[in-house]
Amino acid sequence: GIRVCTRENFSLSDIKAMGNGVFQDFLDQHPSLDKFAPGSISAMRMTTIKTDEGDVELRGCCVRFGRKGSDYVISKDHLAVPIDLQTGELGPLAYDSHFRTCSSHPDTSERFEALIYPNFEAAKTAVLDLHRRLNHSRCVGWDVVVDSHNQPKIMEWNGFYNGLRGHEAMVGPSMTGRGRENMWKEPHSVRSYTNLT
Repeated sequence: GIRVCTRENFSLSDIKAMGNGVFQDFLDQHPSLDKFAPGSISAMRMTTIKTDEGDVELRGCCVRFGRKGSDYVISKDHLAVPIDLQTGELGPLAYDSHFRTCSSHPDTSERFEALIYPNFEAAKTAVLDLHRRLNHSRCVGWDVVVDSHNQPKIMEWNGFYNGLRGHEAMVGPSMTGRGRENMWKEPHSVRSYTNLT
């Protein structure tokens, strides 16, 4: 469902025939990311939450690398590397779609550990600011890439498939400190309803 248009091949009739879609600027990723997967954009999935008090927090982050021969990251064969939420540093291991691990990209042999995702703080600031503007979405997964000009660009945002499950599978619970870790401990009662018919 992705098509790259140039001035030479742009056709309004072809665009109309495709139906609904989204136009997006062509993105060139930061050069430090090209060494992993030069054919596709290595975007971060940054998952933010809005608390009951109205604060916005980053609760999960990973970068997804594509594989050789892919023009974009494909869910079934991508590699996800967790990112430290404070520093932007990549973890030592990548996880494939079956949660098998590797310490370097299998196509380029580049190691993940100790790389700082470029301009991480600006990307983090951007998603936190954007989420503050949303009134009804409590948990959002943002796909963000830092481009060749070192600027964060939002590719899309996801309110349902927000990436938290994958992040928690890689690094552990992401919602600690919000009371959810105590939910199983709280006593609860089962409501009884009277049949009024």
